[in-house]
Amino acid sequence: MDRDKEIKRRTGQLKEPDDYERLGLGYLNSPAPASRWPDEAELAVWKAEAAARPEDVDLREALRAFIDRSAQA
Repeated sequence: MDRDKEIKRRTGQLKEPDDYERLGLGYLNSPAPASRWPDEAELAVWKAEAAARPEDVDLREALRAFIDRSAQA
């Protein structure tokens, strides 16, 4: 049995899993597994969290405040 596996591996008939497959990352053009897509309950939680966040944040003001704090330190 081991000899047959070794022959198949050497001839390319037996495909060894690589790092992407071991980590479950997949490849660029491969379809994502269904487990990576959120279900309806998870989507509802995300929408509720997004609705609870403040609408508009002035990025310029946030950056100025950050720069002011770091300049004082």
